[in-house]
Amino acid sequence: MPEGRLTRQDRQRIAAGLAEGRSYAEIARRLDRPTSTVSREVGRNGGPSDYRPERAHQAAARRARRRTPARSPNLTTARSWKWKREPSSWRSGWACRRWWRACSSACG
Repeated sequence: MPEGRLTRQDRQRIAAGLAEGRSYAEIARRLDRPTSTVSREVGRNGGPSDYRPERAHQAAARRARRRTPARSPNLTTARSWKWKREPSSWRSGWACRRWWRACSSACG
């Protein structure tokens, strides 16, 4: 079975199979893919009656992109974020002191 993402041609074959009234299992066998891949693809992109291969391919490309650039961890920022976001009961507890010591030793 091929690994990786569905190609534009795979999506067109899925649409053709749906138009011919074929089952997900039969479409998957013809593509040499798992049945779950085909059913998820169709379900994610409008269902069997409204599946459009071009629109599905564009949506998949959009979903595959990273939303934000990766950042290197900054413990000082993490420390201040945790302090603001956690409830006051957590701030005064043993977990906070333990976490604060770990961050302080890592920051230097």
